[in-house]
Amino acid sequence: MLSLANSSQYLKDMDVIETFERSLQHIGLDSFINLAVESSLYPGTNLKQDFLKASYREYQRDCLALAEIVTRLGADVEFDVSAAQTACMLCRIGELSLLRLMQLWLDQGQDLDEATAETILDTYSARAGNRIKSQRNIPNVIRGRIGAVYLLPPGTVRKDPVVMRIAGLLHTQDRDQELPRLLARVGLTGSKAESYLQS
Repeated sequence: MLSLANSSQYLKDMDVIETFERSLQHIGLDSFINLAVESSLYPGTNLKQDFLKASYREYQRDCLALAEIVTRLGADVEFDVSAAQTACMLCRIGELSLLRLMQLWLDQGQDLDEATAETILDTYSARAGNRIKSQRNIPNVIRGRIGAVYLLPPGTVRKDPVVMRIAGLLHTQDRDQELPRLLARVGLTGSKAESYLQS
């Protein structure tokens, strides 16, 4: 949806569309349905292997938990919450694409055990995610938000990537010196951190 909404076919001005909601409004319901049907026809879309389905659920929970932290941060810090939530839902795009490929591999009668699948995910998910974002022409501002969850580039001054990195650190419960420093940059204290993790 984001790729289509930001394509030359639909994007008439220079404003990048950064959320799923705006993408749907921009491309229209008919185009969205066509896109959904086309995607569902890809081989491997339907995960059948139990360990692949379990991984899918885990990655989905990760994305939702990250989006929830971002939502809570939005109550105390001014930033584009909707755009941040969209980036959260795309954070595991590499892993999810590999799960589809592994199911396709199994559908062709090949062997794949859980340990090998985990090694593939650990080794290749970042590369797969970057390739998909590039192939699908995901706007750089969205890619920057996604990347900031894992690593904040040196010299970053914009607030949105800083908030995304804070969310990533909170989600992984990383309490090193980076978190208090980043919280202070957006006007928050370390004592606020726990409130963003409440279930």
